[in-house]
Amino acid sequence: MKTVLITPHICRPWPLSEGGGPQRTMLMRNALRQFGEVCVVVATPCTDGSSQERREVDGLQQIFYDAARETGMFRALQLVLRGDLRRVAKNLAIYSADFSLADRSSSEQLRRIIREFQPELVVCRLLPWAVATGAAFINDVPVILDFDDVDWRVHESRVEQMAEHGAVRRLHGRLVRQIVERNARKCLRRFAHVFVASEEDRSVVGLQSCSVLPNVPILPEADGGDGPGESSNEPSILFVGSLGNPRNAQGLDHFLDHVWPDLHRAAPDLKLRLVGPLPDDESASVARWRKMPNVEVVGLVEDIGVEYERALFTVAPVYWGGGTKVKVLETLGRGRTCVLTPHAVYGLGHYVKHGDSLLCAETDAEFVQCCLKLVKSDSLRRSLATRGRKIIREHFSIARFNSAVARVVARFAEAHQGVGA
Repeated sequence: MKTVLITPHICRPWPLSEGGGPQRTMLMRNALRQFGEVCVVVATPCTDGSSQERREVDGLQQIFYDAARETGMFRALQLVLRGDLRRVAKNLAIYSADFSLADRSSSEQLRRIIREFQPELVVCRLLPWAVATGAAFINDVPVILDFDDVDWRVHESRVEQMAEHGAVRRLHGRLVRQIVERNARKCLRRFAHVFVASEEDRSVVGLQSCSVLPNVPILPEADGGDGPGESSNEPSILFVGSLGNPRNAQGLDHFLDHVWPDLHRAAPDLKLRLVGPLPDDESASVARWRKMPNVEVVGLVEDIGVEYERALFTVAPVYWGGGTKVKVLETLGRGRTCVLTPHAVYGLGHYVKHGDSLLCAETDAEFVQCCLKLVKSDSLRRSLATRGRKIIREHFSIARFNSAVARVVARFAEAHQGVGA
């Protein structure tokens, strides 16, 4: 059975980064290879208006789409609006297109790949790219969507963080959420099957042909122990994630402004290490983080395991977004516990719970107190970490990911064999 796997450029499977998106794409490719040959297609934005033909890069088929295409009534409204309202209308016209309008050039490029490769199945990572490439509108080959992030939930969580923003920005956020949900729900019905990352998301999506494909961390081979020992004499805590990602950057800004000062006063020897890809151009936020007391902006590292070994625990101050947080799963799988926000534990509540494998803080003051508990109690850290690592091994393994993919894809493989016979 031959499969075309479409992925956005930000989730290309190699070179493999520490990000959850590329890791999930790589795991998906490996799971699909159980059934036969897989052609990976990378959808890359082209915003300068120029047309670009598909090409092969690092063994991947690369196709280009217009990331600034617009549609809907908001496109026409730009002619009569001015200032902030005109910018809002333009953004809404783009969001409308993201979930309803295929890019013509990209669709033609994908069609040529399908004619040449002759797949029996198409799998696409993330809904906006399924739309942009035209994969969502293919009728002659079954198409599976790996929804991963429920897009309107992403915008809903972002709107919840806008209480301090101006009226125009709050209006923009609410309109975006409504447009995305309306168009996305309509488009989701076109797919033969939809994968989501959690039972919570499956309930929100509400489709009959929908199943959970859990995010799983990529970990070293199990050594049979409870986790790495604490090898550093300097007490430190760890944040892992892309430091240029807005949801990570905004969460860190809030943590460093509202949690770290009190935590630093109570534990002046404690250090915070920020590990992950930095933005191409160092932002004002990164420059400010470097000036914070006992904060070390590390960036990318060769061996993330060393960072976990030296850390007492990790923090995940994330307040908006979608899907489930691979950084939390990786922390537990690496034998460390975590202090996080309710949003960061979304989708994992069936397995990881406050006081059982990690600590969840509703407020900034609770975040400080949870961190101090773990700083002061070696036994609490170890008991939470031991429980967390056991949960990851049982419920968030690569074998479970492969099994979840196989259960769905096998149906299409059997149907194709029946047609062939």
